Amino acid sequence: MKKVFIFFGCLFIFLPTVYADNINIDCPDSIAENQVFVCEITGDTNTDVSSINAEIILSDDLSLVGFIPSDEWLGNGLEGVIDLYRDDFVNNSFNIGYLKLKNNGGENNIISIESIYFYNSNKEESIVDSVTNSILIDDNVDEGTDLDIISSAYLADIKIDNYNINFLRNVYEYDLKINNEDKLNILPILEDNSSSYYIMGNSDLENGSVIRIEVKSEDKLLNQQYLINIIKDNEVVEENRDYSIIFIIIIIILVIFNVVRFILRIRKKQ
Repeated sequence: MKKVFIFFGCLFIFLPTVYADNINIDCPDSIAENQVFVCEITGDTNTDVSSINAEIILSDDLSLVGFIPSDEWLGNGLEGVIDLYRDDFVNNSFNIGYLKLKNNGGENNIISIESIYFYNSNKEESIVDSVTNSILIDDNVDEGTDLDIISSAYLADIKIDNYNINFLRNVYEYDLKINNEDKLNILPILEDNSSSYYIMGNSDLENGSVIRIEVKSEDKLLNQQYLINIIKDNEVVEENRDYSIIFIIIIIILVIFNVVRFILRIRKKQ
């Protein structure tokens, strides 16, 4: 009988780890009022995951400073909606990214991630249970306490009125064909709202102009540059203009020809 117990005990030890689909939020146990802090989001799966969708729900005393995906993921977490994808897939345990949050002076600090979906490379979905984390306010925690704050100098998107550059987080240079505008209405969307940006070269645009968007993290230690190469199709414009002139000349010739014919007919009748 003892041998049987020993056999099953050894079998249990060598059983492979089974990963159920879930998401975890790892936050500080306690924070000070008005403190900025970071929560790490990780996932587990027993399948292959190539994209993730989820909603970030915060209590009234918390505000979202930014969502910073881990380097392997593309996409963003704009307006509290996590929308990530990658070229390959992950399985077992994996990192998703970081929530950068700020306490607004109250004690109601609850973070929930809901409506969670994992998708494999065939777009087959797996519904994942919601997860919640609650953080205490501790008067003994100094607001200046180092909580391993994550900074980002990435953009989450670049919006341009009347144009779409098909923005990707890890692509830093774009070609954009425009009409005859001298300036574009550009709105960079920060991945981390505590970072800052500066736009250069967005005036007197001509073919070959380069618009630069410089992004700096809050601590000024990180910076990233995005380039937009302007293409003005002047040749097409000139070609269309030439065709217009030719068309007008033809019309004038036809009018003159018909007028002359009309005059000649009148003279013959006389």
